[in-house]
Amino acid sequence: MQPRSLEQRVTMLEGQMQELRGLPARFAGVELQIAQLREEMRESFSATRSDLRGELHGIRDELRGELHGIRDELRGELHGIRDELRGELHGIRDGLRAELHGTRDELRAEIRAGDQETRDFMRMLYEELKTTLRTIAEGTKGRKR
Repeated sequence: MQPRSLEQRVTMLEGQMQELRGLPARFAGVELQIAQLREEMRESFSATRSDLRGELHGIRDELRGELHGIRDELRGELHGIRDELRGELHGIRDGLRAELHGTRDELRAEIRAGDQETRDFMRMLYEELKTTLRTIAEGTKGRKR
C-alpha cells in the first residue's frame, strides 16, 4: 500500500469528523427510542398485570361460587340423609316400643295368671287344712267322751 498524501489524510479525517459530529444526534435519537420503548413496555406490563389481576379475581369468584354450590349441595344431601336416618330410627324406636309393650302385657298376664293359680292353690290348701283340723277335732272329741 502506498503512503497517502497529507491532503488525502486530512480529507479523510474531515470526513470522519463529519460522521462523528452526527453521532451525538444519532445517540440522542437512539436514547429517545429506548426511552419510548421503556415507557411502552412499562405500560404494556401494567396492562398485562391489570388483565391478569382481573382474570385472577374472576377465577377466584368463579371458584368461590362453585364451592358455595358444592357446599349447599352437600348440605342438602346431609339434611336428606339425616332426615332419612331420623325416620328409620323413629321406626325402630316405635317398633321396639310396641314390642316392649307387648312383652310387658304378656308378662303382666302371666304374672296375674300365676298369682291366681297361687291363690287358688292356697285356698285349696286352706280348705284341706280346715277339713283335716275338723277331722282331728272330731276324733279328739270322740275320744274324750
